Amino acid sequence: MNKMMSVFCLLLLMTITAGVNSQVTGSLTYLNFDDDADFDAVAGSVGYRFEELDNFFLIPELRGGLGVGSERIPSITIEEVTLELDRFIGVGNRAQYEFGNGVYLFAAVSYINYRFKEQITPLEGAPTSRTDSSWEWGVGGGLGFQLTDMLGAEGSWERVDGADLFTAGLRIRF
Repeated sequence: MNKMMSVFCLLLLMTITAGVNSQVTGSLTYLNFDDDADFDAVAGSVGYRFEELDNFFLIPELRGGLGVGSERIPSITIEEVTLELDRFIGVGNRAQYEFGNGVYLFAAVSYINYRFKEQITPLEGAPTSRTDSSWEWGVGGGLGFQLTDMLGAEGSWERVDGADLFTAGLRIRF
């Protein structure tokens, strides 16, 4: 994970420094991954706005995030099972339409690698843990409002492999 996060941070830094007075955009969001268990995460993205038509943009972006907290699953035969979203990293593309009053709508598609950790603590003996990661496609959309020329607030919903992903956060234009 450290290598992936290092690459993500390096790409973020390179894009920010190269994007002064350009169409570089980024986000900082809090998300809830609602599957059989609920997982929370903090996430970030960095992308570039390509204006295709008046007020219509395509925004390819890099995404990454870290899980926050864990979910305990009740068990009859095992003392405790704990699941957590460890991290995710991937790419996405947004199609965004901006209205003249600061409101914008977007639809997005993504391809992201999610890594989950599971820890089993038996009634007797040492706990065991394992990790599982997979690449998943997602599709969704959202609504935002441009608070200033550089800062917007947005919320979104995304469907990923049968699970719902809800986000709320800030979008920054550099």
